[in-house]
Amino acid sequence: MVEKCLYELTRIKGENDIYVMNMKAFRHLRLRELDAASKYLNRILQKDDADHEAQMNMAILEMWTNCPDAARKRLKQLAELCPGNSDIRNLQKQIQ
Repeated sequence: MVEKCLYELTRIKGENDIYVMNMKAFRHLRLRELDAASKYLNRILQKDDADHEAQMNMAILEMWTNCPDAARKRLKQLAELCPGNSDIRNLQKQIQ
């Protein structure tokens, strides 16, 4: 079902749409397909390095791939941009 919806979304909005890529990256993260998730997240951040969703998902990916320093730095920057975001604070607590 999810794959069919992603296929339709891609068909409608296009493969290079940031929303589409975020959805695909999230799906790959949920399935622990980290290389595929990384590919999409890097493409998103090349297009828009201010995309908070992609930045947060990249921090999660960095946590899961033993890059805690990169994740801490990314989450610190996100926390400064979005001080009221509890998801960011929760991720920061997990990585301490």
